[in-house]
Formats: sequence, structure tokens, C-alpha cells
Amino acid sequence: CPQPMSVDSLWTGPLEPTSAAYATAKLAGMALCQAYRRQHGANFITAIPADVFGPGVPFSSEDSHVIPSVMAKMCDAVRTGCDHVTLWGTGAPRREFTFVDDLAEACLLVMREYNGDAPVNIGSGETFSIREMAELIRDIVGYRGEIRWDSTRPDGAPVKSLDTVPLRALGWRPRHSLRQALELTFHWHSASS
Repeated sequence: CPQPMSVDSLWTGPLEPTSAAYATAKLAGMALCQAYRRQHGANFITAIPADVFGPGVPFSSEDSHVIPSVMAKMCDAVRTGCDHVTLWGTGAPRREFTFVDDLAEACLLVMREYNGDAPVNIGSGETFSIREMAELIRDIVGYRGEIRWDSTRPDGAPVKSLDTVPLRALGWRPRHSLRQALELTFHWHSASS
């Protein structure tokens, strides 16, 4: 769909194949919220966050979202002295990331200030390539080895970014830059490992 993704694009075409299963579940939840709103007058709101990361999210090198997965692989490589890490795809796709604390603040604002039927996108408004994000994590973690890209693994959608104009109209801006948020996430992960 056109980027950044507007909530008006929902339900307008086929789902991206690598995301289809959980996207279908999310769309069903959104439809349920809208039905409760219409039928029962419940002030249910659907928030659609960009890729969320930060303290408290699951860290696994194999089955986490991209940031915790890459960070876990690089932390493991530092600990074991491995000279390379292998990451999925080409590193070219661009993603928008949302720090968990910024997401929480945005949700509170939406609950206080928004009363509409349309979903609300929550994101930073910036995209980074997976390669850029991996290099930033490498610097924060202190990993000096090689990053290898496994192009036999899927990249997923070329770009995933959200239209956050409605959220910004409510006055919200993220408090953390990507670097600050990654540093906080790394310190939490290091302390909890």
C-alpha cells in the first residue's frame, strides 16, 4: 500500500504474505472494537503501533521482532567471541520503530484525547533500513565482528511506515530518538541477562 500507511488503506488489498496470519488476527480485533463501539457505545479505540521494542519485550535471537533479535545475536556474539553474526534478508527494507515507553505515553494520550471510530497509528514518523538499525545496535553493543546478510531469508515488505498525522495533531511526539531508545533497551537487556 502507499507509504506511509494510512488507516484508510486497511482492508483495501491483499496482505503482505509474511505477515498475513497475524495481520488477519489484528484486523479481526479492530473490527470487533468497531462493532462494540457501534452496538454498545463503548469507547473502544484501535491503536496500531509501529514495530515496538524496549525493556520487557521478549529477547530471542530466533523468534523475536527485529530489534530484540538483532540485539540478542550481537550480545551473544560479544559474549562468545564469535567473529560474525548472520541476519535475515538483505538489510535493505525500511521499518519504523516505536520505543515501548513512547508507545505507552501515546496510548494514554489517545485514551484521554481521542474518541473516534477510525484506528490511530502510533509511530515515530521516521524509518530506518534494517542495515542502519543493525549498525547502530552493533555500535551500542560494542560488537566488532562482521555482519553477514542471508539473502535466502525473506526481507518482508520493502517499507513499513505509518501515517501518524492524526496522532501528531493531538500533540504527541516521541521523547526518545532511536539511538537513545536502543541504549536504554541494551542496558535493560544487559542487566536482566
